[in-house]
Amino acid sequence: MGVQETVATILVLEDHTATRRFLADNLAADGFEPVEAETVADAKRLVVSEYPDLGIIDLGLPDDDGLDLVAFVRKADRVSGRIDPEMPLLVLSGRTGELDRLRGFERGADDYVVKPFSYPELRARVAALLRRSERRSGLGRVRVGALELDPVARQVWVRGEQVKLSR
Repeated sequence: MGVQETVATILVLEDHTATRRFLADNLAADGFEPVEAETVADAKRLVVSEYPDLGIIDLGLPDDDGLDLVAFVRKADRVSGRIDPEMPLLVLSGRTGELDRLRGFERGADDYVVKPFSYPELRARVAALLRRSERRSGLGRVRVGALELDPVARQVWVRGEQVKLSR
């Protein structure tokens, strides 16, 4: 079909250095491209500049609550903005209560995993969220003659061949 598979970029927002490094190292070993943030402010900058395909978000952060990042992404303008408001977001938190999980989903999280966590299960959940988002990405494509654009996925094809774009 001519369309190459791209490596998924995953935002890892976690203030605990050992957990963040563990996640980033294992995600990289599994073929993903992790970008790391330890504050909500850093994560907001990365969401705008790195266009992650998925976010793994801790809640208790030094500058803000991770749910504020979820709200920031969900309120983004799909057409004129640089953020995909439907980017899959997985909360990874030590907040284990039923109300905490419910609030996460109500604010827009796609999945919620409690700490301590199993990395193989987390990886499977990441893969499932990415599969769902790949199916969704075809919905926003625009075709003009031989040119095909997917603004959400930020991909371009000419006559079925993907054009490599810089970030």
